[in-house]
Amino acid sequence: MHALDALLAVAQAQGLLVGAEVRDTSNRSGRDWPWWSVDISHTYVVGPVSCRTTATIWQASTPEGEVGELQGRWRGEVWRDVAANWCDVSGSQPLIFSQLFPVEAFMATLAQLLQHAREALLKAGAAQEVDGKLYPN
Repeated sequence: MHALDALLAVAQAQGLLVGAEVRDTSNRSGRDWPWWSVDISHTYVVGPVSCRTTATIWQASTPEGEVGELQGRWRGEVWRDVAANWCDVSGSQPLIFSQLFPVEAFMATLAQLLQHAREALLKAGAAQEVDGKLYPN
């Protein structure tokens, strides 16, 4: 977990996550099985309709703190006002710890996951891309 914390800190210090919402979703307690997780999201709002793409790096650990499974997860959502999502697409892929280092590889992995979310929203017809920006339909 400490190596991933340090990697995220470097990415933030270098300004590589500017414009993104960064949320630590880790469970660092001894209760249950600990995991390290960070969500990187971009939200686009057009009137009452919002569109969000999220990339998550998630690593499970054993109760003893040994490194376990590592996953990259992505999600695309579109909703109107406070209503439930009318489009919600997601997926995941296994990752190898060494894929995340150095920080440029970490950022490339996040970009790939965000791209999966964008492509899924476009394929579902829930969003459109104009001049490189994602807009909800």
